[in-house]
Amino acid sequence: MTEIRRLRALLVISLCACAPVDSRSTVDLHPRPPAAKGDTIPTPPPGEQLIERDFSADYVQLGPRVLIELREHPRCATTRHRPVTRVEDVHRTTRGFIAWDFALGGLASGVAALAFAKPEVFSVRLIDSQGRLAYDRSPAWVTGGVFAGVGAILLAAGVVNVMRSTDEVRYADAFAVDLGPSHPCPGGPLPVANRRLRLSLPGRDEGEATRVIAGRSDAHGRARFELSLEPNPAAAPDSAPAPDKALRAAVLEIGEAEPDPSSDPGPDAWAPKPLILRLRVPWTDGVQAHSGSADTRTLDQPGLELPSQGDSKRKNSP
Repeated sequence: MTEIRRLRALLVISLCACAPVDSRSTVDLHPRPPAAKGDTIPTPPPGEQLIERDFSADYVQLGPRVLIELREHPRCATTRHRPVTRVEDVHRTTRGFIAWDFALGGLASGVAALAFAKPEVFSVRLIDSQGRLAYDRSPAWVTGGVFAGVGAILLAAGVVNVMRSTDEVRYADAFAVDLGPSHPCPGGPLPVANRRLRLSLPGRDEGEATRVIAGRSDAHGRARFELSLEPNPAAAPDSAPAPDKALRAAVLEIGEAEPDPSSDPGPDAWAPKPLILRLRVPWTDGVQAHSGSADTRTLDQPGLELPSQGDSKRKNSP
């Protein structure tokens, strides 16, 4: 029975000592001196780290058909490892729950002390057969025992919460990585092979929603898109539009490399740099072949407004 009572007490204390603990940590890196004077700390050899990916495309438009060849231009930086000491300062707080544990525990212990010191306050007054005043102190002992147990549990929970919310400083040996200037990665441009593609075509009018066409590149980085045949009724069948009015910006997004081609990509599974293709409108067979190139390294050219990803409607480019 004694063991069972101890287990019950520990269970109650653990339940009461579940105050939420908020942790905030700050990390600082300090130079790590060698263990002895004249010694050197072995460091990993320099390496190469991929820091950026750019894409380029050559495309040909034959009426409603667009043929694209994609290439990837990775950029790397030389890495150098520097021995440091990682100092993590962890600050914890319980939002004032510890004060409530000790305040309620002290109040319950005070009531228990009063019940044991002055049992008449919690006792039942009785009159015996001789007319004398008597007290039944059983309620006082029960009240004192109950409040003493509650007070002990709350105080123990407060102690546990204090231990859980103690601030801490952690030290660890680590290596800081310094990056050198960026340069093209070894191997040169690579074909964008077996990647998901998404071509967003602007609407002809301000109120027309953007149309999205899904595709996929082959092993050589080539892809093909079929645009919908929607001739412009205001234009003559054999007349080509003026060059400055014939091109519109279409956004080509490239998906990140996926281990499972059948998996559905999430909202962040697209490369942060899309390609801007200038395609002829309307999408008909009557226009002549049109070719062009696009490069994510020239997206800062003036007059080119990049539509935001995820919008249901996008503004047409001039």
